[in-house]
Amino acid sequence: MGCTKPQWCRWSTLALLLTIAASLWLTLAFYYYINVDVRCVLSGLADLAAITVPSGSGFDAGQVQESIASIPQEILTILDQYSRFAAVITALPGLLAVVFLLIAMCSVNKNAKCCTKTAIVFFDIFAILQFCVCLFAGGAGIVTTQPSVTAITGDFQAQFTSTCAAEIELLRNTTQAATGEDRTLAENTLNTVEGLCDCLGRIIEDVQTLIPSGFAGAAMMLLAFIAAQYACCITTAGRGASVGATEKAVVQMKKRNQAGAASASQYGQAEMQMVQP
Repeated sequence: MGCTKPQWCRWSTLALLLTIAASLWLTLAFYYYINVDVRCVLSGLADLAAITVPSGSGFDAGQVQESIASIPQEILTILDQYSRFAAVITALPGLLAVVFLLIAMCSVNKNAKCCTKTAIVFFDIFAILQFCVCLFAGGAGIVTTQPSVTAITGDFQAQFTSTCAAEIELLRNTTQAATGEDRTLAENTLNTVEGLCDCLGRIIEDVQTLIPSGFAGAAMMLLAFIAAQYACCITTAGRGASVGATEKAVVQMKKRNQAGAASASQYGQAEMQMVQP
């Protein structure tokens, strides 16, 4: 039984949808969790550093600015640098795989077999790359749960939690005691520090959200790869079945011709015997 174009397109469409889902899930998981909170912390630090106290004011923002700025920012720097090209890393291989699979599907409808095979090869390459990216993301999430890493992140969390708690308590007391412009300035500083500390406390947990999205994306890419290869296999099987059927028909035709020739020869001999006296 041969493979029809609708069958090939059905399996290829499945591979296409799985590839899109894996790429989008991983990219959105990064941007809606890690990137949002990292940007929140960095913008909070910038806003806090930009606070200026008018001369003669009784509110002193310098102590708060120095305390918050003393929090180690190495992890934030790494995550910020990664977020600048995260879309390229997390989505580009899958996007290119989708493009080449679409080319293969169009080529099948145009009966361009060579173009179809070439596009499938490139799809395989970028699908494998996207699979590796998903595995790396899921592995990064698992690494943050290991004791050797939690020992480092635990110290980081303990330091910023202690600093944030002390500065927030100080700002609340200052806000209650202040009046007029000093109270407004203290409230703005308090809101900035509270938002900054809330985002800071979620970053390590955000990295761990890559575990389900990363490994689920890897599973989707594996299924997409298998679906694309199956589509190729049934296409090849369909061509083989067609060739086999053609050869069988030729053999049967030859046998019929030979049988017809033998019958004609026998008929001719019988007529000659009847004509002879």
